[in-house]
Order: sequence, then structure tokens, then C-alpha cells
Amino acid sequence: TIEAKELELSAPPVVEAPVVASPAKDGVGLVLGAYVQGRSYDALAPFVFGGGAELGVSLPGAWRPAASLLINYQGPITRDASLVSLQLQTVSFRGLLGVERAVSDTVDLLGSVGGGLDVLIAGVRSTQINHDDLHPRTDPAPFLSASLGVRWRPSASSAIFLRALVDFD
Repeated sequence: TIEAKELELSAPPVVEAPVVASPAKDGVGLVLGAYVQGRSYDALAPFVFGGGAELGVSLPGAWRPAASLLINYQGPITRDASLVSLQLQTVSFRGLLGVERAVSDTVDLLGSVGGGLDVLIAGVRSTQINHDDLHPRTDPAPFLSASLGVRWRPSASSAIFLRALVDFD
């Protein structure tokens, strides 16, 4: 019996890793926030900043289904040509369906697809053309979207997102 006691004392203790429950993984997650974004309009404006708001929900599970509604504003962008000056603003409405996957207790990966509507607001000015011939336009432009992102949750009530989103017009 003396030998058995010595073996028990010399064996390394078994330590199990603590299980930390992620609030977004174990319950319904709700996102309500504001964001800053960059957007390209090809040659008209290679990169401009705008802002918006997001409302989203995710359901519990290892692969969490998620849905988001986003609205944003871009502009105005002004470009001068020889006869006219164009001013463009955009209001976008977007719906996304996707999945979220926790990769740690505080980091999630996000993937989604969806679509929406850009409302393009164009104004035209000229010092050489009669103003009665220049009419502002508001045109809807539907699009499809795909996005990938990462979310860092420094606390149970806050998160920071980084998302790349591509629109197909």
C-alpha cells in the first residue's frame, strides 16, 4: 500500500478546460448598430465613405442561421464635365440571410447572401444648358449581394464587425 500512495501522489493532476458559454451561441442573438462603409462607383468615384444602420437576428446552434436588414447612405458625389455637372447620392436597402459560426468564445465568422435596392438620386447642373432641359432623376436599381465577415465580441453586449460585401447589379 505504500507504493500505491507514492504513485498516486506523483501522477499529474487531470485538469479539464473550463466551458464558457457564448451568449450568441446558446441563445437568440440580436444586432442593432450603426456602421461606416466604403463603396466604389467605378471611374465616377473609386472609393467614397458612407454610413448606415443594421438590424439583425441569429438563432442558437453551432451553425447559427442569421438574418439582417441594412440601410445606408452614400454621397453626394459631384463630377464636372464640359457641359454638365453630375451629383449622385445613393440610399440602399439590403436584406441578408446567412450563417454564423463561433471560432472562439469571442470571435465569429459570418457568411451571407441576399439582395436589395439602391435608390440612385442624380442631379444635373449646367451653366450652358437651359435648366428646364435638366431634370433630376431618382432611379431604383435592384442588386444581389454576398458577404463574408468576422465579428469580435469584447463583451456580451457589444461587438465589432469587419465585413466585405459584393453587390451584383
